[in-house]
Amino acid sequence: MNGGDKITPPAFTGSTYNDYAPTDLSTAYMVDQECSGTGDSFITGLAAQGTGTIIVFRNTGPFNLYFLHQHSGSVAANRFSLPSSTSAILEPGYSVTLRYSGSSWEVIAWVTELFYGLTVNTVARLHQVCVSDAQTYSTTGSSDDVVVNSDATVFQYTGAGDATITGLTGTGAGRVLIIENISGHNLTLTNASSSSSAGHQLANVNDEDVVLSGNNSSATYVYDNVAGYWRMTSYASGTTTSASTVLGTMAASSIAAGGPLIAAAAGVLGPAQASALSSSLWVGLATSSASSGASVVARYAGPMVLTTTEWDAVVTGGSGGLVAGTQYYVDAANPGKLVAAPPSATGTFIAPVGIATDSTVLMVGGCGNVMGPL
Repeated sequence: MNGGDKITPPAFTGSTYNDYAPTDLSTAYMVDQECSGTGDSFITGLAAQGTGTIIVFRNTGPFNLYFLHQHSGSVAANRFSLPSSTSAILEPGYSVTLRYSGSSWEVIAWVTELFYGLTVNTVARLHQVCVSDAQTYSTTGSSDDVVVNSDATVFQYTGAGDATITGLTGTGAGRVLIIENISGHNLTLTNASSSSSAGHQLANVNDEDVVLSGNNSSATYVYDNVAGYWRMTSYASGTTTSASTVLGTMAASSIAAGGPLIAAAAGVLGPAQASALSSSLWVGLATSSASSGASVVARYAGPMVLTTTEWDAVVTGGSGGLVAGTQYYVDAANPGKLVAAPPSATGTFIAPVGIATDSTVLMVGGCGNVMGPL
């Protein structure tokens, strides 16, 4: 990974960009790319860097950015080698982590991007591979230089109380590690703590401590061998600082866990319903049930895990949990509910919210992508 700073190049303006080489790319660790103009933009290649270079590429919007797989518009050394050999769409606000292999750019981490052509079976397999390589950790309290196994892809906290991690071992240039909190307690990841050795410290988003709260929160790190620390590339948590959640107060109605929510007013969330455009524009799915006036956290990207009973309560006509490979949508007939088939009645809207990888996991994504009215 480059050890420099974030760069903000001139905006893309709805064209196709070949052999893209923004100024200071060679020293950047993150590219904040605006995609404005008259519509979506396309990129066929990024200027080649040294083998092992890692760059986080973020679309700051307001339009989509398409990464084209092995496209002849760029020279071979600058092209992208994407999962399942398919082109990808990077929606506004989302990011992709790229690693230069020596011959092309490869994707090594994504949480919120949607890949066109990537089958649900492939997504499910990726999830299974990560879980099969998971290392569990249950030590409560504050720990320094926490040992990470050499073969771990996912590091899962399962402790019986709150915990703090100030640093991680298991370092290696470009190594990717996903930390998941599945304990029901808070896991704090401390930024740049001298309590751990210099080469084991964490460099978090905004240089702040990050709290992974409750169940199914996660953070992704890539080891920066140049700077000598674990660099956080994304996280999804139940806290107000999460990159993949929003926090609000429920309007004059309740919501079940997994229910789709809209921004009803400033700081106020309400149940989504695909019967009108304004109520179809969901901003996230409730991470837990909430009554009127209560605080509620809504996840808008990444995996959401609930029990089959909880999914059955929020999916109209659901039984036995989610169905792997099925796309779910905002229900047009029932507020705060999901359906497994897009609405078809005249005047309704199609608002996809995610794809199930098994009976309990929904890969949430596509916030704001609403079609209609029918």
